[in-house]
Amino acid sequence: MSREPRRIPRSEHSISRMDISRRALKVVEDLQRAGHTAYLVGGCVRDLLIGRKPKDFDVVTDATPQRIKDIFRYARIIGRRFRIVHVPFGAEIIETATFRALPPEGGSEEVLLRDNVYGSEREDAVRRDISINALFYDPVSETIIDYVDGYRDIKNRLVRMIRDPRQSYTEDPVRMIRALKYRATTGFDIEPASYQPITELAGLITECSTARVMEEIYKILRSGASAQTMDTLYRSSLLAHLAPEIARHLDAHGHDLASSPLGNRLTALDRLTSSGRIWTNGVLLAVLFSDIVPVSAQPPGGKNPPSDDRLLHDAAGILDPISRRMNFSRLNKEQLVRILTSQRKFANPAKKPPQALQAICRKEYFRDALDFFEIACLASGINTDDVTVWREVAVNLPRSGVQRRGVRVRRKGEARTAEPKQAENPVPDSETAPAKKKRRRGPRRRPRANSAE
Repeated sequence: MSREPRRIPRSEHSISRMDISRRALKVVEDLQRAGHTAYLVGGCVRDLLIGRKPKDFDVVTDATPQRIKDIFRYARIIGRRFRIVHVPFGAEIIETATFRALPPEGGSEEVLLRDNVYGSEREDAVRRDISINALFYDPVSETIIDYVDGYRDIKNRLVRMIRDPRQSYTEDPVRMIRALKYRATTGFDIEPASYQPITELAGLITECSTARVMEEIYKILRSGASAQTMDTLYRSSLLAHLAPEIARHLDAHGHDLASSPLGNRLTALDRLTSSGRIWTNGVLLAVLFSDIVPVSAQPPGGKNPPSDDRLLHDAAGILDPISRRMNFSRLNKEQLVRILTSQRKFANPAKKPPQALQAICRKEYFRDALDFFEIACLASGINTDDVTVWREVAVNLPRSGVQRRGVRVRRKGEARTAEPKQAENPVPDSETAPAKKKRRRGPRRRPRANSAE
């Protein structure tokens, strides 16, 4: 690792300004114009170098958050663990952070809890987890600034921890998840010295905040490479600590994750994600936990099929301890239970009367449940014609309770009320008619005396 950075000029790299968001360019240029150092950093630089379109663009600078806000008055300072600035341009937000310092020496025996000290340009690069994510790019001079040999690792297609892997994982065990995630999303190999400590330190992941862990799991499931990432997590023993119920299920059935029903669902999920589909957290959790909730696989019909209430009760009983341990939000837990227990309703829609189809389409959980039904069909090799039928019914669903010209449409089953007819020339009853209010007048104003007199 070099103390002086390697500077790669435009003639030696493939990044073009044409591939960069003009809003990100504006943030960097305005900061530099104000006398500050500012670069693009992280995943956007990595993706540009490997020929992918970045999902977003992050900026790093030596300006403090308050100074950034002074330059971009419409920006917002957010964050408690480390303050960063969101510079909004309509729907696009450019996340802008100040250079951070290295963690203190001797912190390898405990999880890094606070990370709010500003540092130098070099410190910010060195403190990042993985070398391929620690490159700076100056779009003004079109130069890559490399303190950690990340450019070489991208050329060699290698995922490598910047500092000592064992110390990095001990300081922040979430880095183990990230290392395996980037191995899968980039298709690179992982350095053996960066992989081996993961198998030995996997249990440390239970010491991390469940919110941070769940954030990483959701990112993996939305990455388009969830099947490969989850398979790597399973092989490294991390999955046994993240979701022991899933790992035990795979072990009990002698499954390799890649060839298991879970692996098939993850592959189907990745296929649909790559086509641009967006998922709620409830759908993603259903993909993970469907196998351990047997009620979700029970077909309708047969002798004495369980009631919906019974299915909900059984599913909640299985998922409650998982939800508490992994800290699902109440909304996500309710979505998960509804999605799994409603799957039997989606089979054979052509045999159901239109009223029954429409009633299901009006349920709050319908779209999430249908999304999971589509994933399950693809994973099982079942034709998705039933999904098409459901979507057509939902699109053509008649509106109910529509207001027209101020008159409310009566709903089915609602009692009809007759309004009494009014006489053409009603005569007010002296006993019931309200008395006419008299206008109250104030005291008369006396004329002012003429000053001339």
